[in-house]
Amino acid sequence: MSVGICFVGNFENIEMPIEQFNAGIKLIKSLMKQYNIPLTNILRHRDVVSDISRTANSTECPGKNFPYVHMLDVLRNGEPFFDIGEDYPYINEVKTLKQLGIIKGDGYGNLRPKEYITREEAMIIAYRVIKALGN
Repeated sequence: MSVGICFVGNFENIEMPIEQFNAGIKLIKSLMKQYNIPLTNILRHRDVVSDISRTANSTECPGKNFPYVHMLDVLRNGEPFFDIGEDYPYINEVKTLKQLGIIKGDGYGNLRPKEYITREEAMIIAYRVIKALGN
């Protein structure tokens, strides 16, 4: 079984109004509770594998301005990422770095701590640290 929720708006061109975001969060939380849906099953249309192409990303829906990561953060209730929990040895450091905006994860709510960091990711983190220290 699956449940689809439509957020009306062209999120390729506009930002989602906060009222719509809050109403969506309320609805998703209610459905998660009612149907025992894990947070890892909250997907965007673009994340669903197409019956035709048999791949994900066959659409741009819901658009580049859809607040998916922010939505997952709110739904996560304090847990920083899907793939680590309170038993992760550096959980407090990860929570602090995420709160400061220095690390943000992979866009799907994962930290991927067992994967190598790329040069690009390292430079982005360094930039965010320098920016945070400058404030």
